[in-house]
Amino acid sequence: MKKRIVYSVLVSLAFVLTSCGTPEKKKTAETKTAEANESSQIRIDTPYLPKPGSIKVSGENVAIGDIDFSIKKVSKLDGVNGTKLAFIQYKVTNNTQQKNRPSEFWYRYVRVTQDSNIPLTVGALPFEEKENKNGKLVKKANRFLEKEQTTDGAVLYVLENDSDVKITYLDTDYQEISSQNYSLD
Repeated sequence: MKKRIVYSVLVSLAFVLTSCGTPEKKKTAETKTAEANESSQIRIDTPYLPKPGSIKVSGENVAIGDIDFSIKKVSKLDGVNGTKLAFIQYKVTNNTQQKNRPSEFWYRYVRVTQDSNIPLTVGALPFEEKENKNGKLVKKANRFLEKEQTTDGAVLYVLENDSDVKITYLDTDYQEISSQNYSLD
């Protein structure tokens, strides 16, 4: 019995000493700068990126490379904590040869504003509405869409006031290509 206790103590002590004795790699100023730059960069889940000049707008339709969006409805909804939301519903087709997440392309190449050029904040539906039709459309936009598939999706933005929303489409250099105003009636 005494040997078992001594053995347990020695094993525990060896474990503690080996885990504490691991040398820590010192970070140089260069390493810290590289890590800071890496963490501040945008990370992209999807391997597909549109080529320069491949974003085209025609009326209610925008082709972001091989991903086509068509605006179906822009309206106003109640959000969390009494906020008002712009609800933008669209049909999206993934014409690429890989699955992609529609919302990644929407948020990267589309800017939604009101009276100023400051983009509106992304909004959220109240908990009790997350499973209704509108909530399901928002979820669909955030899921991967298989190659050569079409679905409906939606995005939400917190409104600053009751004025129209302006949807601006950007090119791959984030320069404005086109914009349209939508009434929230």
